[in-house]
Amino acid sequence: MIDDKVFEAIAPYRKKINKTPALLSLLYDADLMPEQISTMRGALSLAAVVEAYDAGRRDLASESRQERVMSWFDRFLSWLYIRRLWGPRCSDYQEGCACCEHWKEHDEVIETLPRQERASDNSV
Repeated sequence: MIDDKVFEAIAPYRKKINKTPALLSLLYDADLMPEQISTMRGALSLAAVVEAYDAGRRDLASESRQERVMSWFDRFLSWLYIRRLWGPRCSDYQEGCACCEHWKEHDEVIETLPRQERASDNSV
């Protein structure tokens, strides 16, 4: 049985999710649809993605700001996706371990994303 606290934790986000197709699609891709959430860990993950999405939308005033936010957001989504599919990293890298291989691929993809320096006003 799902704890009532889980429903309470995701309740404030349901309306926003249903009114925002891009956010709904993002949660679908990350397996974080409200209907799939059954633990507090899942509820916190859903809340983190929704809050990050909202923060990014509010801060996209300029194109350079948009690039910085999207670079960070791409990194976050990549980490979230890999973490949910394969779990945490192994303590030591082992050749042939499926988890290790996927984390290695994740690291290589992250390295190709452009790194943005923090703005001088520290607003990143």
